[in-house]
Amino acid sequence: MEERMIETKTLANGLEMSIYDASRKIAGDRWYVVLLARVVVPVREGFLGQGADAMDPADVQKALGEIVVFEQRRERNFVDDNDKTAVFDNLYQTFSSGTGSYVAHPDFPARFIKKRLSECLAG
Repeated sequence: MEERMIETKTLANGLEMSIYDASRKIAGDRWYVVLLARVVVPVREGFLGQGADAMDPADVQKALGEIVVFEQRRERNFVDDNDKTAVFDNLYQTFSSGTGSYVAHPDFPARFIKKRLSECLAG
C-alpha cells in the first residue's frame, strides 16, 4: 500500500509523529480511506522510566533494538470519491483529539517501550 506523507510534527514529549494517507481506490468511484500515524520511539535513557522503575538501556536494546515504532490506523471502506477528503479529515481530527494526545504524554515513551518489552519476552 502506497503511503503519502501528510505531516510530521514534534510532540510535547519530544517524539515526532508522522501522519500518512494510505488510501487507495477500490472500484470505480469508491475508496478505501486510510490514515496511518507513526511515532518512532528511540530506546534510550530518558525514555526508559525513572528511579526503581527505570529499565536498563542495554537490556532493552538487546531485546527490541534501538527503536520501537508505534503505529495506528484509522480506516473507512467504500467511501464515495466526493467524500474522500472529508472522511480523511474526520479520521485525522478524531485521531488527533484522542490517540494524538495519548502519544504526546510525557510518560508515553517509557510505557510503550515497557509494553513492547513485555510482549517480546512473553512471545
